[in-house]
Amino acid sequence: MLALVASKAWRVYKHPAHELGMQAAKLRWEAVGSIKDPSGFRNTRLVRGHYESIILFREQEVRLTKPEAEYPFKGYDELEEWLSEYEREAQEKDPEILQ
Repeated sequence: MLALVASKAWRVYKHPAHELGMQAAKLRWEAVGSIKDPSGFRNTRLVRGHYESIILFREQEVRLTKPEAEYPFKGYDELEEWLSEYEREAQEKDPEILQ
């Protein structure tokens, strides 16, 4: 019985969605809840400043919801690159927009 519990715990720990959560935590994203999708999977909502994202459990990807990005990201490193570009472009258009 203990081996079964340990096996399930290990599978959850090594799941790509959990690894995305760990990556987000290292980049100071905070979990604020979850959203259940139509299939019953719980997707984790995270925020940092005025940005909001969701880790999609089944798809094993990240979606930026505030501001809404056109496509999903493979991980938070890719999302951070996109946010840097987004902020740079916003700053060029209106220097006071992000302050």
